[in-house]
Amino acid sequence: MSSNGDDWGEGSRTMAGGPAARGADTMVDDLETETIEGDLPSEAPSPDVDASPRQLSDLGWERYEARRELGEGGMGKVDLCHDHQIGREVAVKVLLPEVRGRTSRERFIREARVQAQLEHPGVVPVYDLGVTPSGQPYFAMKRVKGITLQRILVGLASKTKSLEDRFHRRALLSIVERVIETVAYAHSRGVVHRDLKPANIMVGDYGEVNVLDWGIAKLRTDTDLTDPTTDEGAPQYTVPGSVVGTAGYMSPEQATGDEVDARADVYTLGVILFECCTHQPLHKGSAGDRMRSTVNGVDARPSARLDDPEFPTEIDVICERATAPTPDERYADAGEMLEALRAYLEGERNAELRREVAGQHAEAARVSMASDRIGSSETVRVQALRELGAAAVLDPGNREMIGMIEKLLTETEMRRVPDEVEQEIEVERRRGASLAYGRSALAYTAGTAVLPILWWMGIRDWPTFFALTALLVGSALGALVLWRHQRAVGALVAPAVPFAFATLAVFSAVVGPFFLVPALASATAVAFTVSQRADWKMRGLINACSVLSVMIPLALQQVGVLPRSIDFQGGMILIMPHLVDFPALPTSVLLFFVALFVALVPNILVGRAIEALNHAERKRLIQNHRLRQMLPG
Repeated sequence: MSSNGDDWGEGSRTMAGGPAARGADTMVDDLETETIEGDLPSEAPSPDVDASPRQLSDLGWERYEARRELGEGGMGKVDLCHDHQIGREVAVKVLLPEVRGRTSRERFIREARVQAQLEHPGVVPVYDLGVTPSGQPYFAMKRVKGITLQRILVGLASKTKSLEDRFHRRALLSIVERVIETVAYAHSRGVVHRDLKPANIMVGDYGEVNVLDWGIAKLRTDTDLTDPTTDEGAPQYTVPGSVVGTAGYMSPEQATGDEVDARADVYTLGVILFECCTHQPLHKGSAGDRMRSTVNGVDARPSARLDDPEFPTEIDVICERATAPTPDERYADAGEMLEALRAYLEGERNAELRREVAGQHAEAARVSMASDRIGSSETVRVQALRELGAAAVLDPGNREMIGMIEKLLTETEMRRVPDEVEQEIEVERRRGASLAYGRSALAYTAGTAVLPILWWMGIRDWPTFFALTALLVGSALGALVLWRHQRAVGALVAPAVPFAFATLAVFSAVVGPFFLVPALASATAVAFTVSQRADWKMRGLINACSVLSVMIPLALQQVGVLPRSIDFQGGMILIMPHLVDFPALPTSVLLFFVALFVALVPNILVGRAIEALNHAERKRLIQNHRLRQMLPG
């Protein structure tokens, strides 16, 4: 076996130096000096495709032991063989005996040489080239295990679960990216594949992607070759004559027999990208229908075939440009198309990473929300909100996360108000109470105007009059102090309530506890309740003092401590004041101002409260609107 290998090596070196052809060891260097026809920017080679039998040796054939057949095509058969010299399994492709003619032989050998010179991970490496003892050319290459992209797409179209789990859209786009990368390398070396299709793309068991069948690849010095193995009954075929390629995948210029360059491969790559996104071919029907569709043009946006409003626009744009009817409208070569696809995929990879990190934050928040402490620990709630806030920045469209944020923001636990919120409430309450006492100082000062009216009416009980005067003036001064010293509001609100209602109790000496005083007590209670934003304890104190301001004078009258203020005679109620007389004019003035106070003050206070509530409701609705914008759904 070793002598055979040595003979083949020696033969290779002799061939390299012979006059008929340049050797295999110089092909790569030559391949870097020529360019393909068209607008390709780089210089690239053309291998020698002279395939006369004398150039190939059969001395190395004995090293291969056939194990089983891997497949058979129109021109060649591929067997799994054991290479005794190296000790590994290889795939050996042999030209079929029934395929005759120099063109077929040249194409076969040319495929091996072109494939061997494209040293890229996406091109299956060629290990050996020779002829069998019967004279049929063969070449040995790496054995690739996997499945063709065509079988993958057929399986996806038929909803095969195992393939759907493995080859989702993101995985298919990665496969297309690897294919375009391989073709871009070929273009940079001056080679146009011309027969790209899913059947010529092999996806390995470990994610490797290989582009196969370089048999009709075009180089600068080549003319269009005829494929003599056309099977017109097959669903995909290579058209005979000057038209080279596969119907449904070839470019319009290939379909019409015009000159092609790298942009013909770009068109085919766009078709493959479309099919990977939609799981259906861009051009449908019979071979003739596909050819006509190619020449006439068709909407190449995947979104036009899919019921997916969120399909990425970037992929639509790439497919449309790659499959443009005229070459000048397409990407200049596969490298330019690769840049466009990678720009999108990089964004997707970043988005996927953001979604992954967002999921970690959301999971941390979910754990916090599921904790029993969520109802009692504000720290847990704050931590959950912070985690969800970070997740929302990374993945704002996640509906589950939005629902979690909405739950935390809207389902407020009223049993436990956060200390910070309590402090804010207290500050706001003090501010409101201080403003209320500023108005109360003005009201009590205005209330002292009743004293001259009482004097005018005629004083009967001077001690009571002086007590009423002291209470009115004291209330005005106390309200002024509370207004000026906001920090003291909380401590002095409770004592101020009985002091104010004591003033009303003394005022009952004018007309008795049943007249005017209840209305004044009600107005005062409303004033305290609204201005102090009274809680249930404060409201209890206010209501008690309001009732006592009427009941205490009445009780004192019943036990004889105070003189009776009313009497009933002949179906009439007689008011018997002991503080003042009731002359007509001053009494009417007094009743007028009291009635005015009772009518206006509660309405003003309640109106202010309603205005504050409306403002708060409006603010809440605006905040909810903004939350809905931030958290759609």
